[in-house]
Formats: sequence, C-alpha cells, structure tokens
Amino acid sequence: WRPIRFARSQNAKDETVTLVEVKPQTGRHHQIRCHMAWELNCPLIGDHRYDGGSEKAKTFRELGLFLCANRVSFMHPCFNSAVEACIELPEKYEAILTEDDSRGEGA
Repeated sequence: WRPIRFARSQNAKDETVTLVEVKPQTGRHHQIRCHMAWELNCPLIGDHRYDGGSEKAKTFRELGLFLCANRVSFMHPCFNSAVEACIELPEKYEAILTEDDSRGEGA
C-alpha cells in the first residue's frame, strides 16, 4: 500500500483521513479491509465490520464504504493480451478529503 493524500478530520480516530493505493496480491474475501484494519490499524471509512465501533468511526458509516477499484488489469484468458479498465475516483472521495480538511484548519 502507498499513501497518496492526507487530510485532517475531526471524525477520524487520529484526526487524519488518508487516500491510499493498494495492490492486492490475491482475491481473498475482505483482504484489503482486514489488512488495513487489523495489520495497519487504519480501517476503511464506512466499514461497519472492521472499523472498531468507536463513536468517531460510526460518524462515517452513513457515507458508505470507501473502497473503490479505479484501475483493474489482467491478461485476457483467450487472447493472451493485457486488458486494463480505469475510472476516475467517485466524487465522494474528493469531497470528504476537502470537506474534512477545511474543518480541521481552524482547530
């Protein structure tokens, strides 16, 4: 994983939200969610299963899970050629980074 951007947030447990790039090695069920929460102690925003249930974590739950595959690549099984699909990140990612960062500036 690699941090891409940080923003201050009064609702996060350490008062920081971070946009990260993750490149999973397998397709295991909940791999990214478990690793971020248990190994790095950085649960995903809106992850009701792995966020620890703190009051600060609960404030994010109504926003939905912040997990998005904005780029996927694989070898096509029939044509043996690389296939890649990309999208822009959903607007809610930028919104929470910008909104939370501006709320933290006066603190």
